[in-house]
Amino acid sequence: MLYHALAPANRLLSLAGKADLESTLLARHRVIDHLLQEAIRAGTVGQVVELAAGLSPPGLRMRRRFPNISYVEADLPAMANTKRERIGHKLDELHSIVEVNALAESRNGSLLELASHLDPSKGGQS
Repeated sequence: MLYHALAPANRLLSLAGKADLESTLLARHRVIDHLLQEAIRAGTVGQVVELAAGLSPPGLRMRRRFPNISYVEADLPAMANTKRERIGHKLDELHSIVEVNALAESRNGSLLELASHLDPSKGGQS
């Protein structure tokens, strides 16, 4: 809703040759992808947790480029279910979508439970 509310301002910024919200967000994603790829190539990252993954495609891209890394996409239940419906057929034992609520303390969907999807022997210092 906020994105659409800012559409007129974004159009003006774009016409003026300035960075709008969309170009800023795309640039941010490119930088994150680049840094993640460098860390994977360096061997310091062997598994990835993407919080609030939404419908963005980095999980599929990273698993295609680096088939040996584990990739966990975490999001609120409704979004996790939507993403599972859309790409569930492309998931495997190293790529999963889990439900998580960062405010949950120790029940299903907590960050503590999310940690159970990780392998402590794999790199993850970054």
